Amino acid sequence: MSGADQPSAIDVHRVAIAATLARFQCSFPGIVTSAEGPDGRVGVQPAIMIATKAGQQIPAKPITIPVAWPSWGGIVIQGKLGVGDEVIVECMDRNWLSWLQSGGVVPYTGTGGHQAGYAVARPVQSSTPNRPSPLPASVALRIGRKDSLTTIVLGVDGSITLQGTDVALTAGAGLSQFLTTLQLGVSAWVPVPNDGGAALKVALAAWLALTPPTGGPVPPP
Repeated sequence: MSGADQPSAIDVHRVAIAATLARFQCSFPGIVTSAEGPDGRVGVQPAIMIATKAGQQIPAKPITIPVAWPSWGGIVIQGKLGVGDEVIVECMDRNWLSWLQSGGVVPYTGTGGHQAGYAVARPVQSSTPNRPSPLPASVALRIGRKDSLTTIVLGVDGSITLQGTDVALTAGAGLSQFLTTLQLGVSAWVPVPNDGGAALKVALAAWLALTPPTGGPVPPP
C-alpha cells in the first residue's frame, strides 16, 4: 500500500476486488451424502474445508444440487450415485436457477451465482484412492461396474465384449430372434431314421430363412 495509514484509492479497490473474488466459487470436489431424489438432486458435502479469519478449519455446509449426467440428442449416460461417491461441484452463473427451471434462453436478471447453491454435481473419479486402474492396451473403452461383475468393453481391434452374471436379449429382435427360432426348430424336430437329415432341415426352415444378426447373407436353401 501507499502508506500504513493512508492507502490510496487504487489500494482500496484492489482489496475490495480481491475480497469479492475470494467469495466466488468455481469448482471443488464433494462427497455424496444422500442418494439422488425424484427431482434429480443429491446431497453433497464439499470436500475442502473453509479457513476462517481466525485460522480455523471448518467443514463447509452440505448442499443439495442437481446431477449433471452426460447427455446429448436423444442419448443419456445415467447411473445411481450412492452415499460416499465423489463428485465435482461446478458452480454456475447467476442465472443458472432460472435456466434450470425453463431451459432455452433466459434474461440476465437472476441473483446469486458462482456459489455452491448455484451448482451441479458431476460424477467423477478424482481422488487417487478411488481412481480406476488404467485400461490395458487392447481396450479402447470400458463401461461397467467397478468390481467388473458387469462390463461392456470395446477393443481397439473393433471387438465388443459383454460380460455379466446374466444377459437378457429383447424377444423378437436381432440375435434373440435368431437364437429363439433355432431353439424352437430343434425342439420341434422329430428324428426320422435314414432320412439323411431331411426332417431336421424341414424343422429348421424358418431359422434358415432368417438373416444372420451379423448382417451376412441368408444361408442357402
